Formats: sequence, C-alpha cells, structure tokens
Amino acid sequence: MLGRYPNPVINTFEMPSECRIMDTANPPPAAPDDSGPVRVLHVIHHLEVGGAEILLCALLPRLRAHGFDVHVACLKRRGPLSETLQAQGIPVHLIGRRSGPDLAALWRLRRLLKELRIEIVNTHGTSAGLWGRLATILAC
Repeated sequence: MLGRYPNPVINTFEMPSECRIMDTANPPPAAPDDSGPVRVLHVIHHLEVGGAEILLCALLPRLRAHGFDVHVACLKRRGPLSETLQAQGIPVHLIGRRSGPDLAALWRLRRLLKELRIEIVNTHGTSAGLWGRLATILAC
C-alpha cells in the first residue's frame, strides 16, 4: 500500500498558460498486479469556497480523466463544493472530526484508508496534513 509508483508523473516544473496537470506524453504506468486504477485520497479540512478547495475542484476531474480513482475526505464538514465534486462522480467522505484531539476521527480516517485500499494520500492544509499523516501511519 502507498507507493506503487516510485516515479511521479505529475509535471511540477513546466507551467504553461493553461495549467498542465499531467504529463500526457507519459501516462501513469499500469499497475504491476493489474488491480485497477491508482486509488488516491485527498484529505482536506472542509469544502467551503477557498483556494485549496477550488484547486481540488479543478484538479480531481482531470486526475480522474487520466485514470486515477480519486476520493476526498473532509475532516470537519463538507461544504458547497462537495456537491460540485459529487456531481462529477467523485466520492466525498465526511470524517466528522471535533476540535482538539479526536481519536475516534483518526480511527475513522484510518478505516477509510483501509476500506478503500488507498495507495496515495494527498493532504491540503496544516490540519489535514497532520491527521492524514497519522492515519496513513496507522493504516500501513
């Protein structure tokens, strides 16, 4: 789990006028065990209207079009942009984390990682970074 592809294919050095998300000349390699698309979970605090949230709404449909199985985990609440993603067929999961140390929420996020057999965890923001890392460590 986590790390089937040691060589990243996301182009981060060349940013033409229209933001290139993927190096289309080099699509992601086929899974070594032919288990289907790479499963990616994006962890974010919420999906209210903001910079990181809008980035997700632009990025995830493109990743999905390139063959990735993308999911979103909202730590606190969904928000209006969750409907936009769900309308495009992207699952949005609510973790329901309370303020402060919430071990039950950490366990729910860990369980989601295991149930979906997530291979890549991408976090957006400080809170999501902490909770996403802890859940990933516990899931491995």
